Amino acid sequence: TAQYWSAIFLACVPMIVIAALVLYFLRMPGTFTSLYAGPAFIIILVYLLAADHNGDHRPFYKWFLTTYASLGYVVFSAYSIAKGDLSELAENMKDWIAVLVGLLFFVMIHIDTEVPATDGALAWIAYFLTIPLQMLFSVAMRQVLPLVFAAIAMFVCAWKIAREITRAMFGDALGGEETIVLLAILALQGIAIIVAAIAYAANRPKVDELVRTALFRCLRRKQDARTAEITV
Repeated sequence: TAQYWSAIFLACVPMIVIAALVLYFLRMPGTFTSLYAGPAFIIILVYLLAADHNGDHRPFYKWFLTTYASLGYVVFSAYSIAKGDLSELAENMKDWIAVLVGLLFFVMIHIDTEVPATDGALAWIAYFLTIPLQMLFSVAMRQVLPLVFAAIAMFVCAWKIAREITRAMFGDALGGEETIVLLAILALQGIAIIVAAIAYAANRPKVDELVRTALFRCLRRKQDARTAEITV
């Protein structure tokens, strides 16, 4: 117990305070790493203080990190849309946000769904639904990395579709003929993904502006609804 409290007050809290001071006075965007990781470490340590030391902590780690990454994506995306043109420091911080939050989210969705190892339909559906979410985050934050993660997830799903079609045609066996069919289906899907990516790249400014405008209107509607409730 003493070790956990020491870690909180002698390591995590000073790390957050120093990072905040460096960010404020020296304008160094890389301090976001400490500002983002510090609270997570504190929450985990507080949980360990209250939890049974002999229990299984893996479910907590899994769902907490997934929630933490998801909230990070939502909060920073909403802030980027609401503010519009950000300061130079905020724009530079988004590079770090995309790497840390995006990578954590991408890793956790694989741990949560157990894709590609699982055969569960619900797990694959949940995994597929994260693709448009990561695309939205990419557009909202104007960062490429979430889009790269979404593209990787697309190819994973393309492999699953090709494998299930091949399994429906030939069964579970994966011999020479089955492999050729699988690769052919995968290649067709790959071509479709590449063509879609090229079309998006050619019209990215227009598409991004339409999406950001739609998201901004959604945020404004929620803000107006809350204001109306408070006024009433």
